Amino acid sequence: MDGRVELMDGRVELMDGRVELMDGRVELMDGRVELMDGRVELMDGRVELMDGRVELMDGRVELMDGRVELMDGRVELMDGRVELMDGRVELMGVRDILKNGWMRLIWLVFRGEPWLAAWLGSARLG
Repeated sequence: MDGRVELMDGRVELMDGRVELMDGRVELMDGRVELMDGRVELMDGRVELMDGRVELMDGRVELMDGRVELMDGRVELMDGRVELMDGRVELMGVRDILKNGWMRLIWLVFRGEPWLAAWLGSARLG
């Protein structure tokens, strides 16, 4: 007896409360699933790597500081710019800057920033 309990659906509950699925993966107590290679699948489908980085569903890797590593080794910064492998940063074109600026403005308005709503109201009236 190793203390494991077989559940009615074929899964096996381990002594520490984790549940071993029929395919060998282990479901943790918080709902995440530990894969056989040690990685952890989060509930939204992303995969947490053993070094703390998170692999997104499209193959990109989210670093712990919020930056995203692209599949070709470049790193996408949080403001949308791309850092090349040699440390240089690709500058955005004017069009990209305007697009990002408008997207941030729209995000702030929909997020409900009262000072921004007041400013937009006064700018429209004046």
